[in-house]
Amino acid sequence: MLAACAVWACAISAARADDAPDPVYEPHYVPRLVGLGVALGLYLGSDTVAKDALAPDACRWCTPPSFDRSVHDHLVWDHPRRADTLSNVTASVSPLVALTAVVGSTFAHADHLAYFADDLLTVAEAGVYSQLAVQILKFSVGRQRPYAFDHSTAYGRGNDDNLSFVSGHAARTFALATAAGTVAQRRHLAYAPAIWAAGLALATATMYFRIAADKHYLTDVLGGGAVGAAVGLGVPRLFGALPEGVTVVPAPGGVAAIGAF
Repeated sequence: MLAACAVWACAISAARADDAPDPVYEPHYVPRLVGLGVALGLYLGSDTVAKDALAPDACRWCTPPSFDRSVHDHLVWDHPRRADTLSNVTASVSPLVALTAVVGSTFAHADHLAYFADDLLTVAEAGVYSQLAVQILKFSVGRQRPYAFDHSTAYGRGNDDNLSFVSGHAARTFALATAAGTVAQRRHLAYAPAIWAAGLALATATMYFRIAADKHYLTDVLGGGAVGAAVGLGVPRLFGALPEGVTVVPAPGGVAAIGAF
């Protein structure tokens, strides 16, 4: 079991050298895992069993501004369900790019397990917290989706009709892209630019497909992208990624991180 910290005296005896710095404990995995679990539970609950109760019955923001209307009319496909499928594909590939960054950073260092746990947790936090933020905005704003506004027959009617702002697909892909890119860059991976490029390309394509699918307006996907990018850039700096030059060593009851901070 990874403990949030080892007993101070045990950590010193396990890794102390005459000129070694005092050990600094591993990030607090247990509170972070608890927080992640709670956030995931709230998100899943709000998107399933509680959705009927939380989703507004009538739109609070119904009529789109003219620029949203114009962009939508130029980009929406004649067969929007095809674009909807493609947006789901790009959003599904995005986690694989993030996982590539995590695995790469893991095997670029000697302390494989510690780096893998830290980076994977960081990317997962970015993905889940971005979706929880999206749910709060969707239920609060109550914006009507373009297919519902236009009375399109491409989709049936349901509790999702007034949950257009912001785009969850855009938020998730941008959160994973920026979190993975930050991890790869912080670990000095040679292919960090490729992680950034692939992740952001998938996120941008997802934004386009969500408009083409008649599911969102431009401001929905831009808002979702902004939320995702903010979370994806912020979480690694607040919680994750062991600093470079830090070595994780075993200690009774857990692990300790040794290095200069």
